[in-house]
Amino acid sequence: MISGEEEEDVELEKDEELKKYWKLRYTLFSLYDHGIKLDRESWYSVTPEELSKHHAFKCSPPSPPYFVLDAFCGAGGNAIQLAQTCRRVWACDIDPEKIKLAKHNAKIYGVDHKIEFIVGNFVELAKSGCFSTWMDVVFLAPPWGGPEYSNAHVFDMHQLPIDCEVLFRHSIQIATSVAMYLPKNINVAQLVALAAIPGEPGAAGAAEAAEAGAGAGGSNFCGHAYPVEVEKNLVNCRLKAVTVYYGDIAERRTEW
Repeated sequence: MISGEEEEDVELEKDEELKKYWKLRYTLFSLYDHGIKLDRESWYSVTPEELSKHHAFKCSPPSPPYFVLDAFCGAGGNAIQLAQTCRRVWACDIDPEKIKLAKHNAKIYGVDHKIEFIVGNFVELAKSGCFSTWMDVVFLAPPWGGPEYSNAHVFDMHQLPIDCEVLFRHSIQIATSVAMYLPKNINVAQLVALAAIPGEPGAAGAAEAAEAGAGAGGSNFCGHAYPVEVEKNLVNCRLKAVTVYYGDIAERRTEW
């Protein structure tokens, strides 16, 4: 007799679009066989577990307490790992079905008691003042618009389904630090320029310096309000994504 989960795996293995992600299932969730649940979109949007662990260590506290908001939690990959290192995690998603998946998956990892799940639009919630607790970090892994993003040579941050600038501006109103997990071909110069205060000298220069290959650290750019660090994320020796850190965590080094 084949169980429901085994039957689902058989269907995924046959699915031409998803089977390549299914073959990598244990890189997405090491406890996949314990009953992890994903919907179709989550298969190609969830962060690989080792990378989620790295993000969690990068965002982990020098000393407790420590509060982190995962603004686009999806099926829970990042929130689960953040909960391993932080005192409390708020996990937000506009899709109630994603929240159900995230709750289920967090329970498998034994961290559901450390996560407060919120159904809602992060931008609208931030505007409304919903987040009364000051966050140490806002972790942003916004939707990339599906696998088609990889067709562009350089991906404009304003072409994401939700503009990175909008996300950043709302995040710095509620947190000390911000982390953004973005496509590997994202326009890094645009992201570095976000760290400059609008209207201050050096905002345009930040983009020019980034294009010239300036390293991590906001001190390279006149007029920066936040230190900034750009990190290329490799999985199995292949470039997977780019993570940009702003604020205190940009200057934090880990032994992970």
